Amino acid sequence: MSRVSFTIPALITTACCGVGSAADLIDPSGLVTHEVMSCVSWEGHTDIEQFNFQPASTSDECAHTSLWFSQTDLHVSTYCQDVGSEVDVITFDWKNLSGRNFYTSAEGIASTTISSFADGEFSLSSIDNENALSYFCNWTISVFDDQQTLLGNLDQIGSTVSMEADKQYEIIFEIGGYDTLTSGWSKVFWNVELAYFNENGGTSAVPGFGGLALFGGTIALRRRRRR
Repeated sequence: MSRVSFTIPALITTACCGVGSAADLIDPSGLVTHEVMSCVSWEGHTDIEQFNFQPASTSDECAHTSLWFSQTDLHVSTYCQDVGSEVDVITFDWKNLSGRNFYTSAEGIASTTISSFADGEFSLSSIDNENALSYFCNWTISVFDDQQTLLGNLDQIGSTVSMEADKQYEIIFEIGGYDTLTSGWSKVFWNVELAYFNENGGTSAVPGFGGLALFGGTIALRRRRRR
């Protein structure tokens, strides 16, 4: 799928949200969130929300943006799913409900930067309501290391990228194309699991199963450096 390309003006909002009771969970693998960012854009109209955490946050974190006039929303959340399973989750969700043709090309980009005390892997565990996406919609989920090197893409259910302890990773979701509408008043959810290696060398979750249903002008510069 093609990468989305658009320039985002330097606008930042200041609201955030939680993911149910996830904030009360203690993550056994030490997931921490360094940054979350979300942005939606259409024809010069932009909403962007970005949070940086110093020190890194041990709670669930999210960023949410919306173009109210086109009913377009993009949300990213990073949280501990279940203490017993030792699985963490990054969820991206997208909604574009406008029935007007000139809003069909709204675009979005969202990201989270995380690290953990344990080795493991990222996997695209599920896509909920994928059939609500237009045929002409393109999306990508890419994983970068702290040197801005592309490590791989999570482009289908069960695809994985390895993760090492104590290193930072940025997971970037991008969506765009000729038609990014979602049908049936539905949101589409991309669920990325962080499964940690156990004592036997395997992970605590099987890729392809599980998962929850659920920055400014510098963004364009950073993305150019990654290519």
